[in-house]
Amino acid sequence: MVSSTTSCESYSDLNPADEMLYRGGDTRSSGCGLILYQLDKSNLCCPNWSLNLSGQISSFDALAVQPWSGGYIYVASVSSSKIVVVDPATRTVVRSFITTAAPNYIAVNPINGNVYITDGASHFVYAYSPTGALVWTSPDLGGAAGSIAAPRVVTSRLGNISSRAFVQTGENVMIGGFIVQGTQPKRVIIRAIGPELTQYGVPNALANPTLELHDGSGALIASNDNWQRTIIGGIIAREQVHDIQNSGHAPGDPRESAIIADLPAGNYTAIVRGVNNMTGVGLVELYDLNLDASSLLGNISTRAVVQTDDNVMIGGFIVQGTQPKEVIVRALGPELTPFGVPDVLADPTLDLHNGAGTLIASNNNWQTTIIGGIITTNQVSAIQSSGHAPTQPSESAIIATLPPGNYTAIVRGVNNSTGNALVEVYDLQPFF
Repeated sequence: MVSSTTSCESYSDLNPADEMLYRGGDTRSSGCGLILYQLDKSNLCCPNWSLNLSGQISSFDALAVQPWSGGYIYVASVSSSKIVVVDPATRTVVRSFITTAAPNYIAVNPINGNVYITDGASHFVYAYSPTGALVWTSPDLGGAAGSIAAPRVVTSRLGNISSRAFVQTGENVMIGGFIVQGTQPKRVIIRAIGPELTQYGVPNALANPTLELHDGSGALIASNDNWQRTIIGGIIAREQVHDIQNSGHAPGDPRESAIIADLPAGNYTAIVRGVNNMTGVGLVELYDLNLDASSLLGNISTRAVVQTDDNVMIGGFIVQGTQPKEVIVRALGPELTPFGVPDVLADPTLDLHNGAGTLIASNNNWQTTIIGGIITTNQVSAIQSSGHAPTQPSESAIIATLPPGNYTAIVRGVNNSTGNALVEVYDLQPFF
């Protein structure tokens, strides 16, 4: 019972994402053990579980939690100069590492999971990655660092993303772009889908999509044609079929393509084509396979040919977390011309729908705000101040503060015009 150990629980931290409270014993009090407890915030009577850390540390002196659902717990031991990392899902110690200074005070960076420590006497603060690597040492603070703090609440992040469009040939294939941000590689699965769209009533599905992954320099780093046959090369060093099946995101048709990749911070491009220059409606998707890693998916974009009716361009994204996320969504056409993109969409419009399919915002020409749905005030000044204002007045943009959920951005041409266009989503609060 918690009541029997209350005097030992001098250190506690709440995970705001799943409302789990973690407490630890003060070993400087008589009769207290080296025990970590998890309790539900809504029921503090009894612990969900406890974990005896006496085999790992000789004192229990500080506690901090990665503030996202299922985040790891960091337990600090001053006498051992050690951090122990506990996975609440398995209730086990997943790693431990020795710190440069005794970790009297610790805090977790909610952006990347790094843990910051200081001993309360020296003039320095040290940052360690979740794997235990020393990644930063502060300048001399000119005095003892008597405490340390980091932002404690994860508000939100951009999650899994997808785009659907009509895939043609040459310059008119579908190109999806994304950014990995953070200090550690991000494990993702990228998919090129075609045949399985038919069951959802999508006409003219791309019968046999191929997939290429390029890094920020434009170099081809991975490719696939039919996910049940791994193409070894670039960053792909071994067979991936088993990993794809175990990811929970295996394509539903053997002709579709998929790549699992561990990607360091940087810009990436996924290109979807049809085998033998075939055309049709395709879907490019990106799923985050390690939400606990000290990295995240940043700004996302897709370029493709916008046609009419079922062949417009549709971009999907997810806001994950506990609080709303402010984003700017853009539909670009004319400004692609200087980059050598042919046949651009001269006048793109933009609609934003929520997970229920309800239209919640729209725009046609970003310098004219359309009031309605979640848009209640003129947005022109905010778009200009965002640093992401389109360069052409005929292009469209919407700034929206979106609660966690699924969203869809649809790009069309005015008066059923067609051409190459770009749909983009920028996170206006990248440090969540």
